[in-house]
Amino acid sequence: MLKLNEHTAVWNRASIRLLDIRRVVLGIDEELCAYRVPSSFFLYALRGSAEVELDGGTSSMKRFHVLHGGKGACLDIRPSAEPFEYVIVFYKAVIPLPSRQEILDLLHQHRPFQLQYRLVPHSSLALFSRIEELERSWKKGGELEHFHAKALFYQCVYELLWQLHRDGVQLARANLVSQSIRYMEEHYASSIALDALADLLECSVGHLVKLFKRETGVSPIQYLTQIRLKHAKELLLNSESTLEEIAIYVGCPINIILDGCSKNISASLLYDFGPRGDSSKKEQKIQRSGAYSPLATIAPSFIVRMIIIINTVEKRSYLCLAIKDC
Repeated sequence: MLKLNEHTAVWNRASIRLLDIRRVVLGIDEELCAYRVPSSFFLYALRGSAEVELDGGTSSMKRFHVLHGGKGACLDIRPSAEPFEYVIVFYKAVIPLPSRQEILDLLHQHRPFQLQYRLVPHSSLALFSRIEELERSWKKGGELEHFHAKALFYQCVYELLWQLHRDGVQLARANLVSQSIRYMEEHYASSIALDALADLLECSVGHLVKLFKRETGVSPIQYLTQIRLKHAKELLLNSESTLEEIAIYVGCPINIILDGCSKNISASLLYDFGPRGDSSKKEQKIQRSGAYSPLATIAPSFIVRMIIIINTVEKRSYLCLAIKDC
């Protein structure tokens, strides 16, 4: 657990670059869904109220409330009974080298600029005026005005850090595994490289793999394959798409889908060419070998649809191939 004095020490030695400052108004019929935050940020509520979800943790935000999170976090905002207006400040923090080793250790072990916390400022009007001035200076553009905006940002951060110390606000570390899993669930049909995922979450590939194996028992790539197989099975059962189309859509080769669907399933393969209820006479058991593929025995003039049937009574599983002539 990162102590507040250690948190302040890292901020005191960091080099800060403001990336963008945006004012957003969400109507009561609008919402921000699964927004993958591109950098560390402060979100400051100006007007209205909303349910704000950050990496699955939900809290109610009202006027003057402040939320902090890190790069790669998933942000959802749902206005309550009125429009919700807020300013979000995106920034990047680095520790310039050379620097004391204990500061670098704190940065790598606790990732303070990824911490998630929410608070209600004591000097809400004073912070409100600084946020307004910060936004105006940023919008004017130019190096001098952006330098002024950076100075105002430091003032805002100082007031927030002072309150964190005074109130003992709990600082929550971002869960990299849950962030990765949600990203995979949302983008499983796209190409996902492990190094790009680690870069999105601002951590090393080795660190991400270590955390993943500790929490899930498998590597990120293996978990991604499981997600793709799950969606492939759902499409095989509930759509008219061909196996090849499904394989292309979920980003998983046909042989992996077949192997994944048949894993932990008995060696019995049921070929049903007749009407329902008469399949018992037509069961054909085929012993699977390591290189065996059921599709190899089926002529191209047939459409193959794979269906998983779980027999909970007998506690057996069958991999069924329902074949229909073209």
